[in-house]
Amino acid sequence: MPQTGPQGPTDPKEGTSPLPAPAADAPGTPSDPPEPAPGSLFDSPNPISENAPTVISRNRPKPLRPDDGFTGDVRGRRLAHFELIEPIGVGGMAAVIRARDTQLDRIVALKILPPEMAANPENILRFHQEARAAAKLDHENIARVFFYGEDQGLHFIAFEFVEGETLRALVERRGPLPVAEAINYLLQIATGLAHAAERGVVHRDIKPSNIIITPTGRAKLVDMGLARSQSPQADIALTQSGVTLGTFDYISPEQALEPRDADVRSDIYSLGCTFYHVLTGQPPVPEGTAARKLHHHQNVGPIDPRQLNPEIPDEVAGILARMIAKDPKYRYQWA
Repeated sequence: MPQTGPQGPTDPKEGTSPLPAPAADAPGTPSDPPEPAPGSLFDSPNPISENAPTVISRNRPKPLRPDDGFTGDVRGRRLAHFELIEPIGVGGMAAVIRARDTQLDRIVALKILPPEMAANPENILRFHQEARAAAKLDHENIARVFFYGEDQGLHFIAFEFVEGETLRALVERRGPLPVAEAINYLLQIATGLAHAAERGVVHRDIKPSNIIITPTGRAKLVDMGLARSQSPQADIALTQSGVTLGTFDYISPEQALEPRDADVRSDIYSLGCTFYHVLTGQPPVPEGTAARKLHHHQNVGPIDPRQLNPEIPDEVAGILARMIAKDPKYRYQWA
């Protein structure tokens, strides 16, 4: 979801000590969406920023606009057998609406592809791929998908509605989290990623704003917008006109160069960047342009997190260093 990040050509912390080298025998192991203007499903009050997933394409998607559909009060309106209740948020690629499944009488999160984007068959194929990838998963730490459909010219996915606060919002409100709490969330998401890997699914957009912490302390991974199956045919139809990246603050070096090369080790890298953010209060590359952040992911080690948070034990810093190693072969090989 939109978040405006600082821009600038220099990093005041550049040149400080890097992360410790990981031990060879180390053991394996949304910010909240902005409130849309009342009466508009696809009207975002804030510009799309680097926190949103990025698609580089000859036909780059245009930002969502108020006239993309569903102007007026959405409460009580329907898509198929879903009764719309209220907007949850708007991102770079879709709007998310809280809705009620009238057939099963349960609340869902309805992710809707804007009509302008649906005019491009590639976007529909990518959206459908997200639904198919998510439908393969059934795990307590991943938001489940219930339904995929089209009605009134709108393509949509019904996801499990997760009550709670995004990990990003939690850090913004409280600052760096206690080490034990952060490790608890890390292990939960790692368990979910292990399940996804077993099903042949790579998320490709792990970040604090895609992890929701419920009131009971369960960490849930949401938004499968960049997820793909690792079957050979998965991306064939999607690689001619576009290259999908992740989110600049958390993307792995290999995913930035070739998204089809991303596997569970790429998700582990992004989870490591997320873990770094949660423990220090900032991502590994907190400032700079998108190009500069990608350069740092490829070539420059982050500041030792213990300089930003002295409470981080050496053992945790070593595990974190191995998670965000530049070369995938030096990371943990499984979540």
